[in-house]
Amino acid sequence: MENQIIRSISKVEQLRQVVLKDIRDGAYHVNEKVPSIVELANRYGVSKHTVSQALSNLAVEGFLRSEHGKGTFLVKNRIAPARNYIGIIFPYTIEGNYLKETVVWLQRRARIEGYECMFHFGDEDNSAKEQSFIEGFLERKAEGLIIYPVADNENKTNIMELEKRKIPYVLIDKYFEDINSNYVGLDEIEASRLLIDYLVKLGHRRIGFITNKIFHSAHKNRLEGYKKALMFSGVGLDEGLIYKSDAGRDFVKVGQEGVLHFLGQTSAPTACVCVNMGVAFGVYAGLKEKGKSVPKDFSVVTYEAESTIILSPLTTGVVFSMRELGEKSMELLIRGITRKDRRTEHVFLRPTLKIRESCQAVSDQEKR
Repeated sequence: MENQIIRSISKVEQLRQVVLKDIRDGAYHVNEKVPSIVELANRYGVSKHTVSQALSNLAVEGFLRSEHGKGTFLVKNRIAPARNYIGIIFPYTIEGNYLKETVVWLQRRARIEGYECMFHFGDEDNSAKEQSFIEGFLERKAEGLIIYPVADNENKTNIMELEKRKIPYVLIDKYFEDINSNYVGLDEIEASRLLIDYLVKLGHRRIGFITNKIFHSAHKNRLEGYKKALMFSGVGLDEGLIYKSDAGRDFVKVGQEGVLHFLGQTSAPTACVCVNMGVAFGVYAGLKEKGKSVPKDFSVVTYEAESTIILSPLTTGVVFSMRELGEKSMELLIRGITRKDRRTEHVFLRPTLKIRESCQAVSDQEKR
């Protein structure tokens, strides 16, 4: 097979880079139709789904456009001039990621303001790769950066360097408490309140919380919100119902360990709050291992319910506007670029509870 795709990184990202190189090398001309999904799948020895995702990512970056019934066409073959150039860094590929919608709105808002975006999507959550992306953008004279920071809260060097050099930037999803930066993300405290209030309304009084050791602001605030919500509801806080795993970013293992720990307690909880969808996946698996199920024996709620991780039964959780995340982040960045405005702002996005199938009333569980 021609140019067999190497699997050292995401196949989608690998193919994206190959097609992008072809574009930059002049293999296609602006407004010319590029090969079809089937042709590219056969050429590179990958699935049609992989090709579709890679072309979609290039469309998000502004290189391609898709016309229904006609095919995919080349829009541009080079990066926009540095004078109107913004760098955006995600620690994960957007293949199958719920943040893909945010990427679309980041780019749309930037174009309205007269800017082009260049994206870097990492494959791992590590500070070294983040640093290399930042340096690459700054060498190309990006006017500002939007960064979804890596989860290692101990390594703030990359962000502190931006502060030192007075580079406009905005953080999304997580922030550093001792660095005064622009930030846009979910209101974790309010999200926790919604989850706890819903479980309490269903009659649950022993409600667990499962997380890894708290690395960053998002997880810290979710736990803090859980504690406050329990106290405010009148249920009260039992520290014995908080499980912090040493499994790091192996969130499935975190969830499995946590629910097995709870099931071994004399007075086990009847429900739990999972710090993310990966943990929820592990909780489902741990319950199945013990011959139990959701929600018959145990109710489960989570954050990041818009995640592309699909569990059965579908998981109740909080969602928030991906469009608002993208548009507000770009708005704050452009304000910093055009006005040289050093004021900073934390924007907390309002969550909504999405009720699905993973919870039931305590009385219903007891009947079974």
